[in-house]
Amino acid sequence: MTSTATIELFDHIKTLYPKSLPKDSSLDDDLTSFFENPWYMVAEVTFSSSNLPDAVPLVFEHAYEDLKAIKGAHNTVSTLAQLCFQSRLHISPRTCHGPTSCCRRSLHCLPILCRGTTVHPHDSHDNGLTFLLLHAMTLHTETFQPMVTSLLQEKNTVPGLRIKDVWCIDNPNHGQSAVLNAELLNSPEYREHWNAREYAKGLYSLLSTTSHGVNFRRRKLVGMGHSAGGVALMSLLEMQPKIRFEAILLLDAGIVPPIESSEALLAFFGKVAASKKHTWDSRDDAFETLGSKSVFKVWHPDAFKSFIANGLKPVESSKVVTLSLSPKQEAAYYASKDIIAPAVQTFINLTREDSIPVHVIAASPDEYRGKMDDMKNFQIEHVSKMSRGGVHYVEKGGHLYPQSEPVLAAQAIRKALEFVNVHKAVVRPHDRSRRCSWLGRLIWSGHDAIVVIHHKIGLAPLRHRPRTKEPNLH
Repeated sequence: MTSTATIELFDHIKTLYPKSLPKDSSLDDDLTSFFENPWYMVAEVTFSSSNLPDAVPLVFEHAYEDLKAIKGAHNTVSTLAQLCFQSRLHISPRTCHGPTSCCRRSLHCLPILCRGTTVHPHDSHDNGLTFLLLHAMTLHTETFQPMVTSLLQEKNTVPGLRIKDVWCIDNPNHGQSAVLNAELLNSPEYREHWNAREYAKGLYSLLSTTSHGVNFRRRKLVGMGHSAGGVALMSLLEMQPKIRFEAILLLDAGIVPPIESSEALLAFFGKVAASKKHTWDSRDDAFETLGSKSVFKVWHPDAFKSFIANGLKPVESSKVVTLSLSPKQEAAYYASKDIIAPAVQTFINLTREDSIPVHVIAASPDEYRGKMDDMKNFQIEHVSKMSRGGVHYVEKGGHLYPQSEPVLAAQAIRKALEFVNVHKAVVRPHDRSRRCSWLGRLIWSGHDAIVVIHHKIGLAPLRHRPRTKEPNLH
């Protein structure tokens, strides 16, 4: 890769784009020329699509050096992302930084940032499974913590199961990722726009790059999508080159059939999203107000506290807080065109091919009084025809059972894992058990997969260090 991504190649690509200066430009000619020449975007897209993600930071570093050399550039907001990788170790958390995806519709090509958390069991296996959890609308990664903790504490009840780690990844306009992406999300391109594919794009970039020290294409991945996360998972499965999964678990996934009742259901959710209360005087006010609502009363206390801490963001510099996911973007998601037909077609193809296990874990009953029955019956009908499919039920907690009944949710997941048998393919005689110390139990590690946008040019560039293998993260 390093023999391909050379300075000579970069310089040659630059020459392919002639200078074109606008007559009324307020920038210096050199600086305007820099932004008029899209060579670095072309190179980044080319290397990414060619499955050479390690070349991307070299492109940005070279362009960053060019920008620093331009007089007056230090007064301009840099549009280049500089790759960072750093660790911060406390009792348990660790924070990593790396690139995700880039919104190429945006004038300044600001990146979309996906923040996530990882959990390592105390007996993490090098060759074990990596779980990828995608959350529902309005939620965020940390609301999975009670369920994941229960899942890993009792994982030994599934004979032969070996787990390496669990990754929970934010939808870019949810949780703390919404804070990181505030400028981009407030742009005209996104202010009233969102769909399942935006989530999938960020996930795909995170899974495709190795700059954060993990090669996911060598991992044995099990995808778990809750509610809208299931729709994003379907979109992720279609992206090329494809990312291989050992199994798919759909946790009351929002994959709805193309019938009239589905359109009515989505219109109902869109109306609720656009009209619900989304701002409170303070976090304490939000804690008291939301805590009195029936939907949150049944949540696990840790999941609810996490939602107050991470699912809300401050309004400017005041104590006032609002939902991280804006009502307009949530409503736009339910009105988007990719929520029905593309997801349904991918799901049907997946179950028809029957090449990997697909298990539905449905809430029965739920709080929507039959409005979601067509959705569940559609998924159950197709999965039941598979030789490697399965259907399981969580009989308490409703649609948000991962947050309200995390122990029952974990039990249903373990039951599905008994049937998928993917663990049999990954148990090797030479597996080495790596242990981490935190009361002999779990480590809840914070992985932030982000791109840092520099607002000043005076920051030193990070030196690229090619990786030959995954580092020991413990």
